[in-house]
Amino acid sequence: MSDKLKQTKIQATQTARQALHLLTERGLPPTPENYTAIYHEISGKPRKSSQSVEEKQIPPEQKLENDRELITLILSLISTLTESTGTLAQNLGVQNKSIATSVSALEQTEEKQEILSLLQIISSTANSIQHSVESTSNELANTRIALETMRTELQNTREQMMLDPLTGARNRFGMDITLGQEVARARRGNSSLTIALLDLDHFKNINDTHGHDAGDQLLLYFTQLSKSVLRESDILFRYGGEEFLVLLPDTELNGAVFMLERLKHMLQKSPLHYQQQKISATFSAGVAGVKPSDSAASLLQRADRALYSAKSHGRNRVEIEAGPTDPQ
Repeated sequence: MSDKLKQTKIQATQTARQALHLLTERGLPPTPENYTAIYHEISGKPRKSSQSVEEKQIPPEQKLENDRELITLILSLISTLTESTGTLAQNLGVQNKSIATSVSALEQTEEKQEILSLLQIISSTANSIQHSVESTSNELANTRIALETMRTELQNTREQMMLDPLTGARNRFGMDITLGQEVARARRGNSSLTIALLDLDHFKNINDTHGHDAGDQLLLYFTQLSKSVLRESDILFRYGGEEFLVLLPDTELNGAVFMLERLKHMLQKSPLHYQQQKISATFSAGVAGVKPSDSAASLLQRADRALYSAKSHGRNRVEIEAGPTDPQ
């Protein structure tokens, strides 16, 4: 273990001990919210004293993140305790053998019966302590495994919460988290980021004509077709209903339009085959690139305005802030 990693582990353990000690001392349950308050108190970091009711309500994604951080901290503490008790058990075992050896030697000396009796008591006590410590060490090790499993399950739960159950694309919940992160990253690194809002044209007519199951199959088909065109770094979200959002990191507007035109042509040339029928579909799209002053909300609003323009100009087209691209 490197000195830096060792120091980080020591600091995390110290923080955990201080936090858990204060929680216990004050009779507070070790919830993520209470731990966060204690953490700010220990670290000396400022914390807002007045919050509105809405700010006090912790969103699901933040609660999951708090839970994962708390479990990670507890794991660090338990890891240290496990190592310590394991070493203690080993040392006690060595001492116990030494005492037992002394007792065996003294058994040959009748004149030392009183000392022998005392040493037998010490040996029995040390043996009992060893078993107790070994048992504690095993219990801590099992607890550590259980917490590792819980942390993995929390991560899986978080990922599942970010997926649309019908299409497998990320959902609106996932979009709210990821878009904000990517906008912040692009602004920090002064890099390009483009998003596109897509809307399947006349989707209600498809539902009315072929049924809602056909509509669901079209949404799934469109998702699979989109993923075949997107790069590994690109992310597709189901924004709601028949609307999708495509997030394109490190991509300029022209690159985004090129990808969308390719997807548009693929969809037109490859209709959905449903119950011996061919269901044709098109989409309209609005594209916006991140600006230095953008937030996730403002970037999304500009893409939405571009989408509205594409739909109002006849659909089956891609529009950016600078103007439309004609359908081909």
